[in-house]
Amino acid sequence: MHLSTLDSYTYQAREAGDESVGDLLADALIEEIMKHEGPVYIVDQGWSLGRRESRPRARILEAIQGRPIEWIRFDENTDDWDEFEHELIDRLRQDKIKKVAVGGIWYQDDFGGGCATELFLILKKYFPTQVIDRILGKETDIEEIWEEENED
Repeated sequence: MHLSTLDSYTYQAREAGDESVGDLLADALIEEIMKHEGPVYIVDQGWSLGRRESRPRARILEAIQGRPIEWIRFDENTDDWDEFEHELIDRLRQDKIKKVAVGGIWYQDDFGGGCATELFLILKKYFPTQVIDRILGKETDIEEIWEEENED
């Protein structure tokens, strides 16, 4: 969910003190996208590249070139979640999708918020749905970095 948000995740992790977190998530996303046997849908806001924190996302875009991807544009700042839900579910049903796995950025294990969390909650109403932990960008990831950096 929201591939462009990898930039924010990378930036926040760097600010917290760990430059590698965005790259590690990018590596996991590349691996999962390339090995997945079914269709891959990427929901994205379409942010431009070029900033330092965009490097992990740029690597993903380069690595998945040639792999069929279904791109879905959605920006929660300007688009309506209810409309997105109906359009997404209609599309997945039209494509005869039977089950879904979710990855992306921002996910909370307690379902307290975040776009990947919201996507999971929407999809599980309609399909057997799971999250793939290794391809989730969680707020707790950043919190843990801050805690490690401030232990001294």
